[in-house]
Amino acid sequence: MSVEGMGWFSEAVIGWYRLYGDRDLPWRATGDWWRKLLAILLLRRTSVKLVSRVYKGLVERLGNPLAVMESSTEELEELLRGLGLYRQRAKQLKQLVEMVVKVYRGSLPCSYSELLKLPGVGEYSASEIMLTICREPYPLLDTNTARVLSRAMGIERVRGQPYRDPRLQAVAKSLAPKEPEKAIEFY
Repeated sequence: MSVEGMGWFSEAVIGWYRLYGDRDLPWRATGDWWRKLLAILLLRRTSVKLVSRVYKGLVERLGNPLAVMESSTEELEELLRGLGLYRQRAKQLKQLVEMVVKVYRGSLPCSYSELLKLPGVGEYSASEIMLTICREPYPLLDTNTARVLSRAMGIERVRGQPYRDPRLQAVAKSLAPKEPEKAIEFY
């Protein structure tokens, strides 16, 4: 199926999100790049429900990158314990913040290739950062998005890592609205 003339599909997805999506999540309402980044990192391989329970307390304790730098890895592990993968998360968070402060002078780089250099930031997280923080309409292709697009477009998808399927990437990119706010709602 050709994606040309599929603007109605994007609008239908956005309409569904506006009616049923989790728009009241605290990280969606903030304009603070650090709070958004923290949520992106916490949501990796963890449910929204679980992150929602601990997010406010984490933001109060780790409200800025300096708070992470001043924390020991052990303190970070204790704060992240309830999320699973807490040792790995604590180590990566500490390394990421140190790199952002030292290499990027305290600002998050808005370059996909530079983001991939940050500890704990993979392809999906880099795309999400580009979209939600840098306001560049990058496609977010996770398992659920891949399932919807493959069914709607009649594309047999590669199992495993959908964000590496070039056909689905091309479809996701072509369907993504160009306006960042709409692209965020679409994904």
